[in-house]
Amino acid sequence: MIQLVDYKDIKYGHSLYKDNNNDTKVLKYEKGKGVVKNPKEALKWNRLAADQGNETAQFNLGYMYSRGIGIKQNYSEAVKWYRLAAGQGNVLAMFNLGVFYSEGRGARQSYSKAASWFRLAAKKGDAEAQFRLGMMYEKGDGVEKDVEKAAKLYRFAADQGHAMAQGNLGWMYINGNGVEEDLDEAAKWYRRSEQSRKAKKDMSPLSSLR
Repeated sequence: MIQLVDYKDIKYGHSLYKDNNNDTKVLKYEKGKGVVKNPKEALKWNRLAADQGNETAQFNLGYMYSRGIGIKQNYSEAVKWYRLAAGQGNVLAMFNLGVFYSEGRGARQSYSKAASWFRLAAKKGDAEAQFRLGMMYEKGDGVEKDVEKAAKLYRFAADQGHAMAQGNLGWMYINGNGVEEDLDEAAKWYRRSEQSRKAKKDMSPLSSLR
């Protein structure tokens, strides 16, 4: 089994470990290193597992291509492997594909495709995907503008402690945008946003790893 590599752009070091169950290698994170101890070996073992259809290894390989870990950075290859992982239900791969399509990395920029991938990740409960999809509905980027859907998505993410979603939801309650105007609710969500930001600032980097 291949353990999860980095999530999005969070930087950690990792080491290779032996998996005694199936004689493969695994990647395991260590806090604060910021470097890959043996990127060539990491690439080798992830590729072997990915070629055998291992979902997490496919995500790992996509991430390594996206960051240039052990191999020359190649966004197109990253998209290829993220797609394979996403096809097996990997929520992180779904989210990253949404980011890549929204930014035009490794594929032609397409807000509609970005929204589709964010939607899949959002349905699986990913708070950041819910927040980003909410912004797309609020602005009408790649989807038909729908502030009520935006508010619902912000609420889903806000209930998970997403600070920016909490702030956006507070703003919507102030303005009656997508929800009925309610200054008490607005104040509540602004307070929660401030608390979430403070908590996130106080947390160690490792706590952000999913």
